[in-house]
Amino acid sequence: MGGANDMQGGSRQCGFGTWQTVTAVAVFVLVFLVIAYFVRWPGPNPPVEAIAGGPGWVDEARILAAVEAEPGSWIAHGQTYDELRFPSLDQINRDTVANLGLAW
Repeated sequence: MGGANDMQGGSRQCGFGTWQTVTAVAVFVLVFLVIAYFVRWPGPNPPVEAIAGGPGWVDEARILAAVEAEPGSWIAHGQTYDELRFPSLDQINRDTVANLGLAW
């Protein structure tokens, strides 16, 4: 182990290759950032125009019309903007609820 000579004047070294490693990493990061700046990376999502009106497209008009146009499909949390949270079923009402029974 080094002994007394390690603590005496002169330049201090952090260990063999430490500065070379730091320099190599800095150059690598710099090169990566330059390449990333000039190369246009494709985004994770396609442009809105490409999917507008497609099968999974949900916009405000569809949410507003969904209660009547798609009664079995809850396409928004709480079914509507006012979060009704109840289906608009008309087969079970006050007159027919007495006829309900267990079905296995």
